[in-house]
Order: sequence, then structure tokens, then C-alpha cells
Amino acid sequence: MEWFGARWLPGDIALDHPLMGILCNTYRQVLGRDPEIKASPWGTDGGLLSQLANIPVVVFGAGVTEVAHYPNEYIEIKRILEAAEIIALIIMEWCGVA
Repeated sequence: MEWFGARWLPGDIALDHPLMGILCNTYRQVLGRDPEIKASPWGTDGGLLSQLANIPVVVFGAGVTEVAHYPNEYIEIKRILEAAEIIALIIMEWCGVA
């Protein structure tokens, strides 16, 4: 028997991992509140990166998952801009850019 289709590995990252610290601090800096940290119940490529390549992975983005991949899916422009700012600042800090 041969299986076709997606095969998702579970991904994980320690809460005390430096990338998590950068993400949380940057989120607070941009939005003025603590991020909500929880496991995602859906598949992503994050598990492949974290489990097979030992690359730290955090699934993060704009919008709410309740409307993702459904009819009338949407993301507010303000949320996209906030996420873009957070991601840009995370990359700069992770890479040591002043």
C-alpha cells in the first residue's frame, strides 16, 4: 500500500528558545500586549523544518484561523501590516541588524 497526500510531522519549539523570546518581545513592542501562545491543530511545514532539519520554527501570521480557507476568507489590512512589522523586526534582531 502506498499513501499519497500530505504527511505532516508535528513541530515544536521550546518556550525558552531565543527565537520565542525575540518574537514575544517584538510582539509586545509593536502591539503593546502579550502574544497568545498555543499549539496549532493543523498541519504546516514547520514540523519538517524543526524535526528533520533542526531549524527553529514558529507559526505566526495575521488574521484569525476561524475564517482561514473558508468561503469569504479575509484578513484585515491593519493586521497584515502589524504582522509584517513584527516579522521584519524579528528577522532584524535574529540576524543581528541594528
